[in-house]
Amino acid sequence: MDWIKLTGKLMYDPRREGFNKTYKLRTLIVQLPRDDLDLYYQWFLRKQYGSWLRCFVEQEEVIDPSGAKRIVNTNTKGMMRPLYGVHVTVVGGKEQGYKSLAWGKHEGKKIEIYYRPQLTLVHQMFWTMPVKSAELKHYRRELGLDPDHNFHLTIGRVERNLHASFTTPTSALCASTCACGK
Repeated sequence: MDWIKLTGKLMYDPRREGFNKTYKLRTLIVQLPRDDLDLYYQWFLRKQYGSWLRCFVEQEEVIDPSGAKRIVNTNTKGMMRPLYGVHVTVVGGKEQGYKSLAWGKHEGKKIEIYYRPQLTLVHQMFWTMPVKSAELKHYRRELGLDPDHNFHLTIGRVERNLHASFTTPTSALCASTCACGK
């Protein structure tokens, strides 16, 4: 399967749209174009898992238990869009890269990444696709972090009450690509 090139820009401590509270943990992401790439791949999930996923592209704003607003795609019932839009996380919130003097140095810089259109279920919660980029490894190294990181594009998050639906994958696609090991 071939890798597909995308261009995005580096964003340090991005704001999450529609949230009342500011995310307290520091992050670095590659923000990708807002072209509904996540909805495109969610369509394949709908085709793979059948009729329990609704066929209409609809969105609904809901308030989660913490009081934050979230946009839920009702076209893929039980699937939420990524919190920062389509992006690649370079430094996660629990990592300490922000303590480096290089933090913020490349804000807004355009960067090319490559992703493989291979949907994988991680922790029975996130549908992702693998990403590779030598530049991302360089930025992690510059921040004093391990450059060998599991870069990925998150397509959607499965709502908690639907996790059981994915515990026993029955399709050939999931059996061959699913990280759940079943």
